[in-house]
Amino acid sequence: MSPKMEEVARAEVTKLAAEGFIEQLASDWCSAPVLVKKQDGSYRFCIDYRDLNKVTIQDQYPIPNMNGILDKLQKARYLSEVDLKNAHDQIPMEVNSKKYTDFAIPRSGLWHYTRMTFGLCNAPRTFQRLIDSLFWPEFEPNIFGYLDYIIVATDTFDEHLHWLEVVLSKLREVGLSVNRKKCEFCCQRLTYLGFVLDAEGLRPDPERVAPVLNCKPPRNLKELRSFLGCISWYSRFIHMESSVKIPLLKLTKKNAPWLLGTGKK
Repeated sequence: MSPKMEEVARAEVTKLAAEGFIEQLASDWCSAPVLVKKQDGSYRFCIDYRDLNKVTIQDQYPIPNMNGILDKLQKARYLSEVDLKNAHDQIPMEVNSKKYTDFAIPRSGLWHYTRMTFGLCNAPRTFQRLIDSLFWPEFEPNIFGYLDYIIVATDTFDEHLHWLEVVLSKLREVGLSVNRKKCEFCCQRLTYLGFVLDAEGLRPDPERVAPVLNCKPPRNLKELRSFLGCISWYSRFIHMESSVKIPLLKLTKKNAPWLLGTGKK
């Protein structure tokens, strides 16, 4: 880590410690910090937990099927999206698990997280378990919880106010905070995870689809996999999607010749 990056990392550690998200304690585990540059030029402080995740017993709690939720949301007349603020940070770490989150900063010692942090393999499923404990399947088709997004869908405005109050009351009871800037309340059209939802049904968000339609042909395996991920997300709207993907999937095989000829384009 360069001196400049060390300075950025130490500043972030000072901030996290002041907020109570991390504390100093020696451990026989240590993962490496990573600084990811954002579009605005600032840096996102992350920890590379890949080695820890390899030896972690995987939580098998199920994550809801996104397509199933989208199907149930179609044609709702009123929609709200409640976004939980820094969702993972709101879950306290189990005392005996804290030591496994240790990371080191040069000349600043060893630190570990006091709250569940991004990058731990079981974090999404742990959070989904919490959401499901608050909003059971019996609340469908009016409340849907998918990780840190909670959707309220109703046919009438009065119903909507009722179910919205249910959501906010339950979050208040357990002390979960929402990100007001990212919440959308009582909308007749909602953009959600790359899709537009309204009384007419479900369709891709034009702003999210445009970069895919206008992108240049992939130049390497990494770009190809990224492109395949994008079109898979919208597969229900792609005519003969499997026949389109097969030639591209063949290029992802080991030692496959990289020839993006006219046919594949």
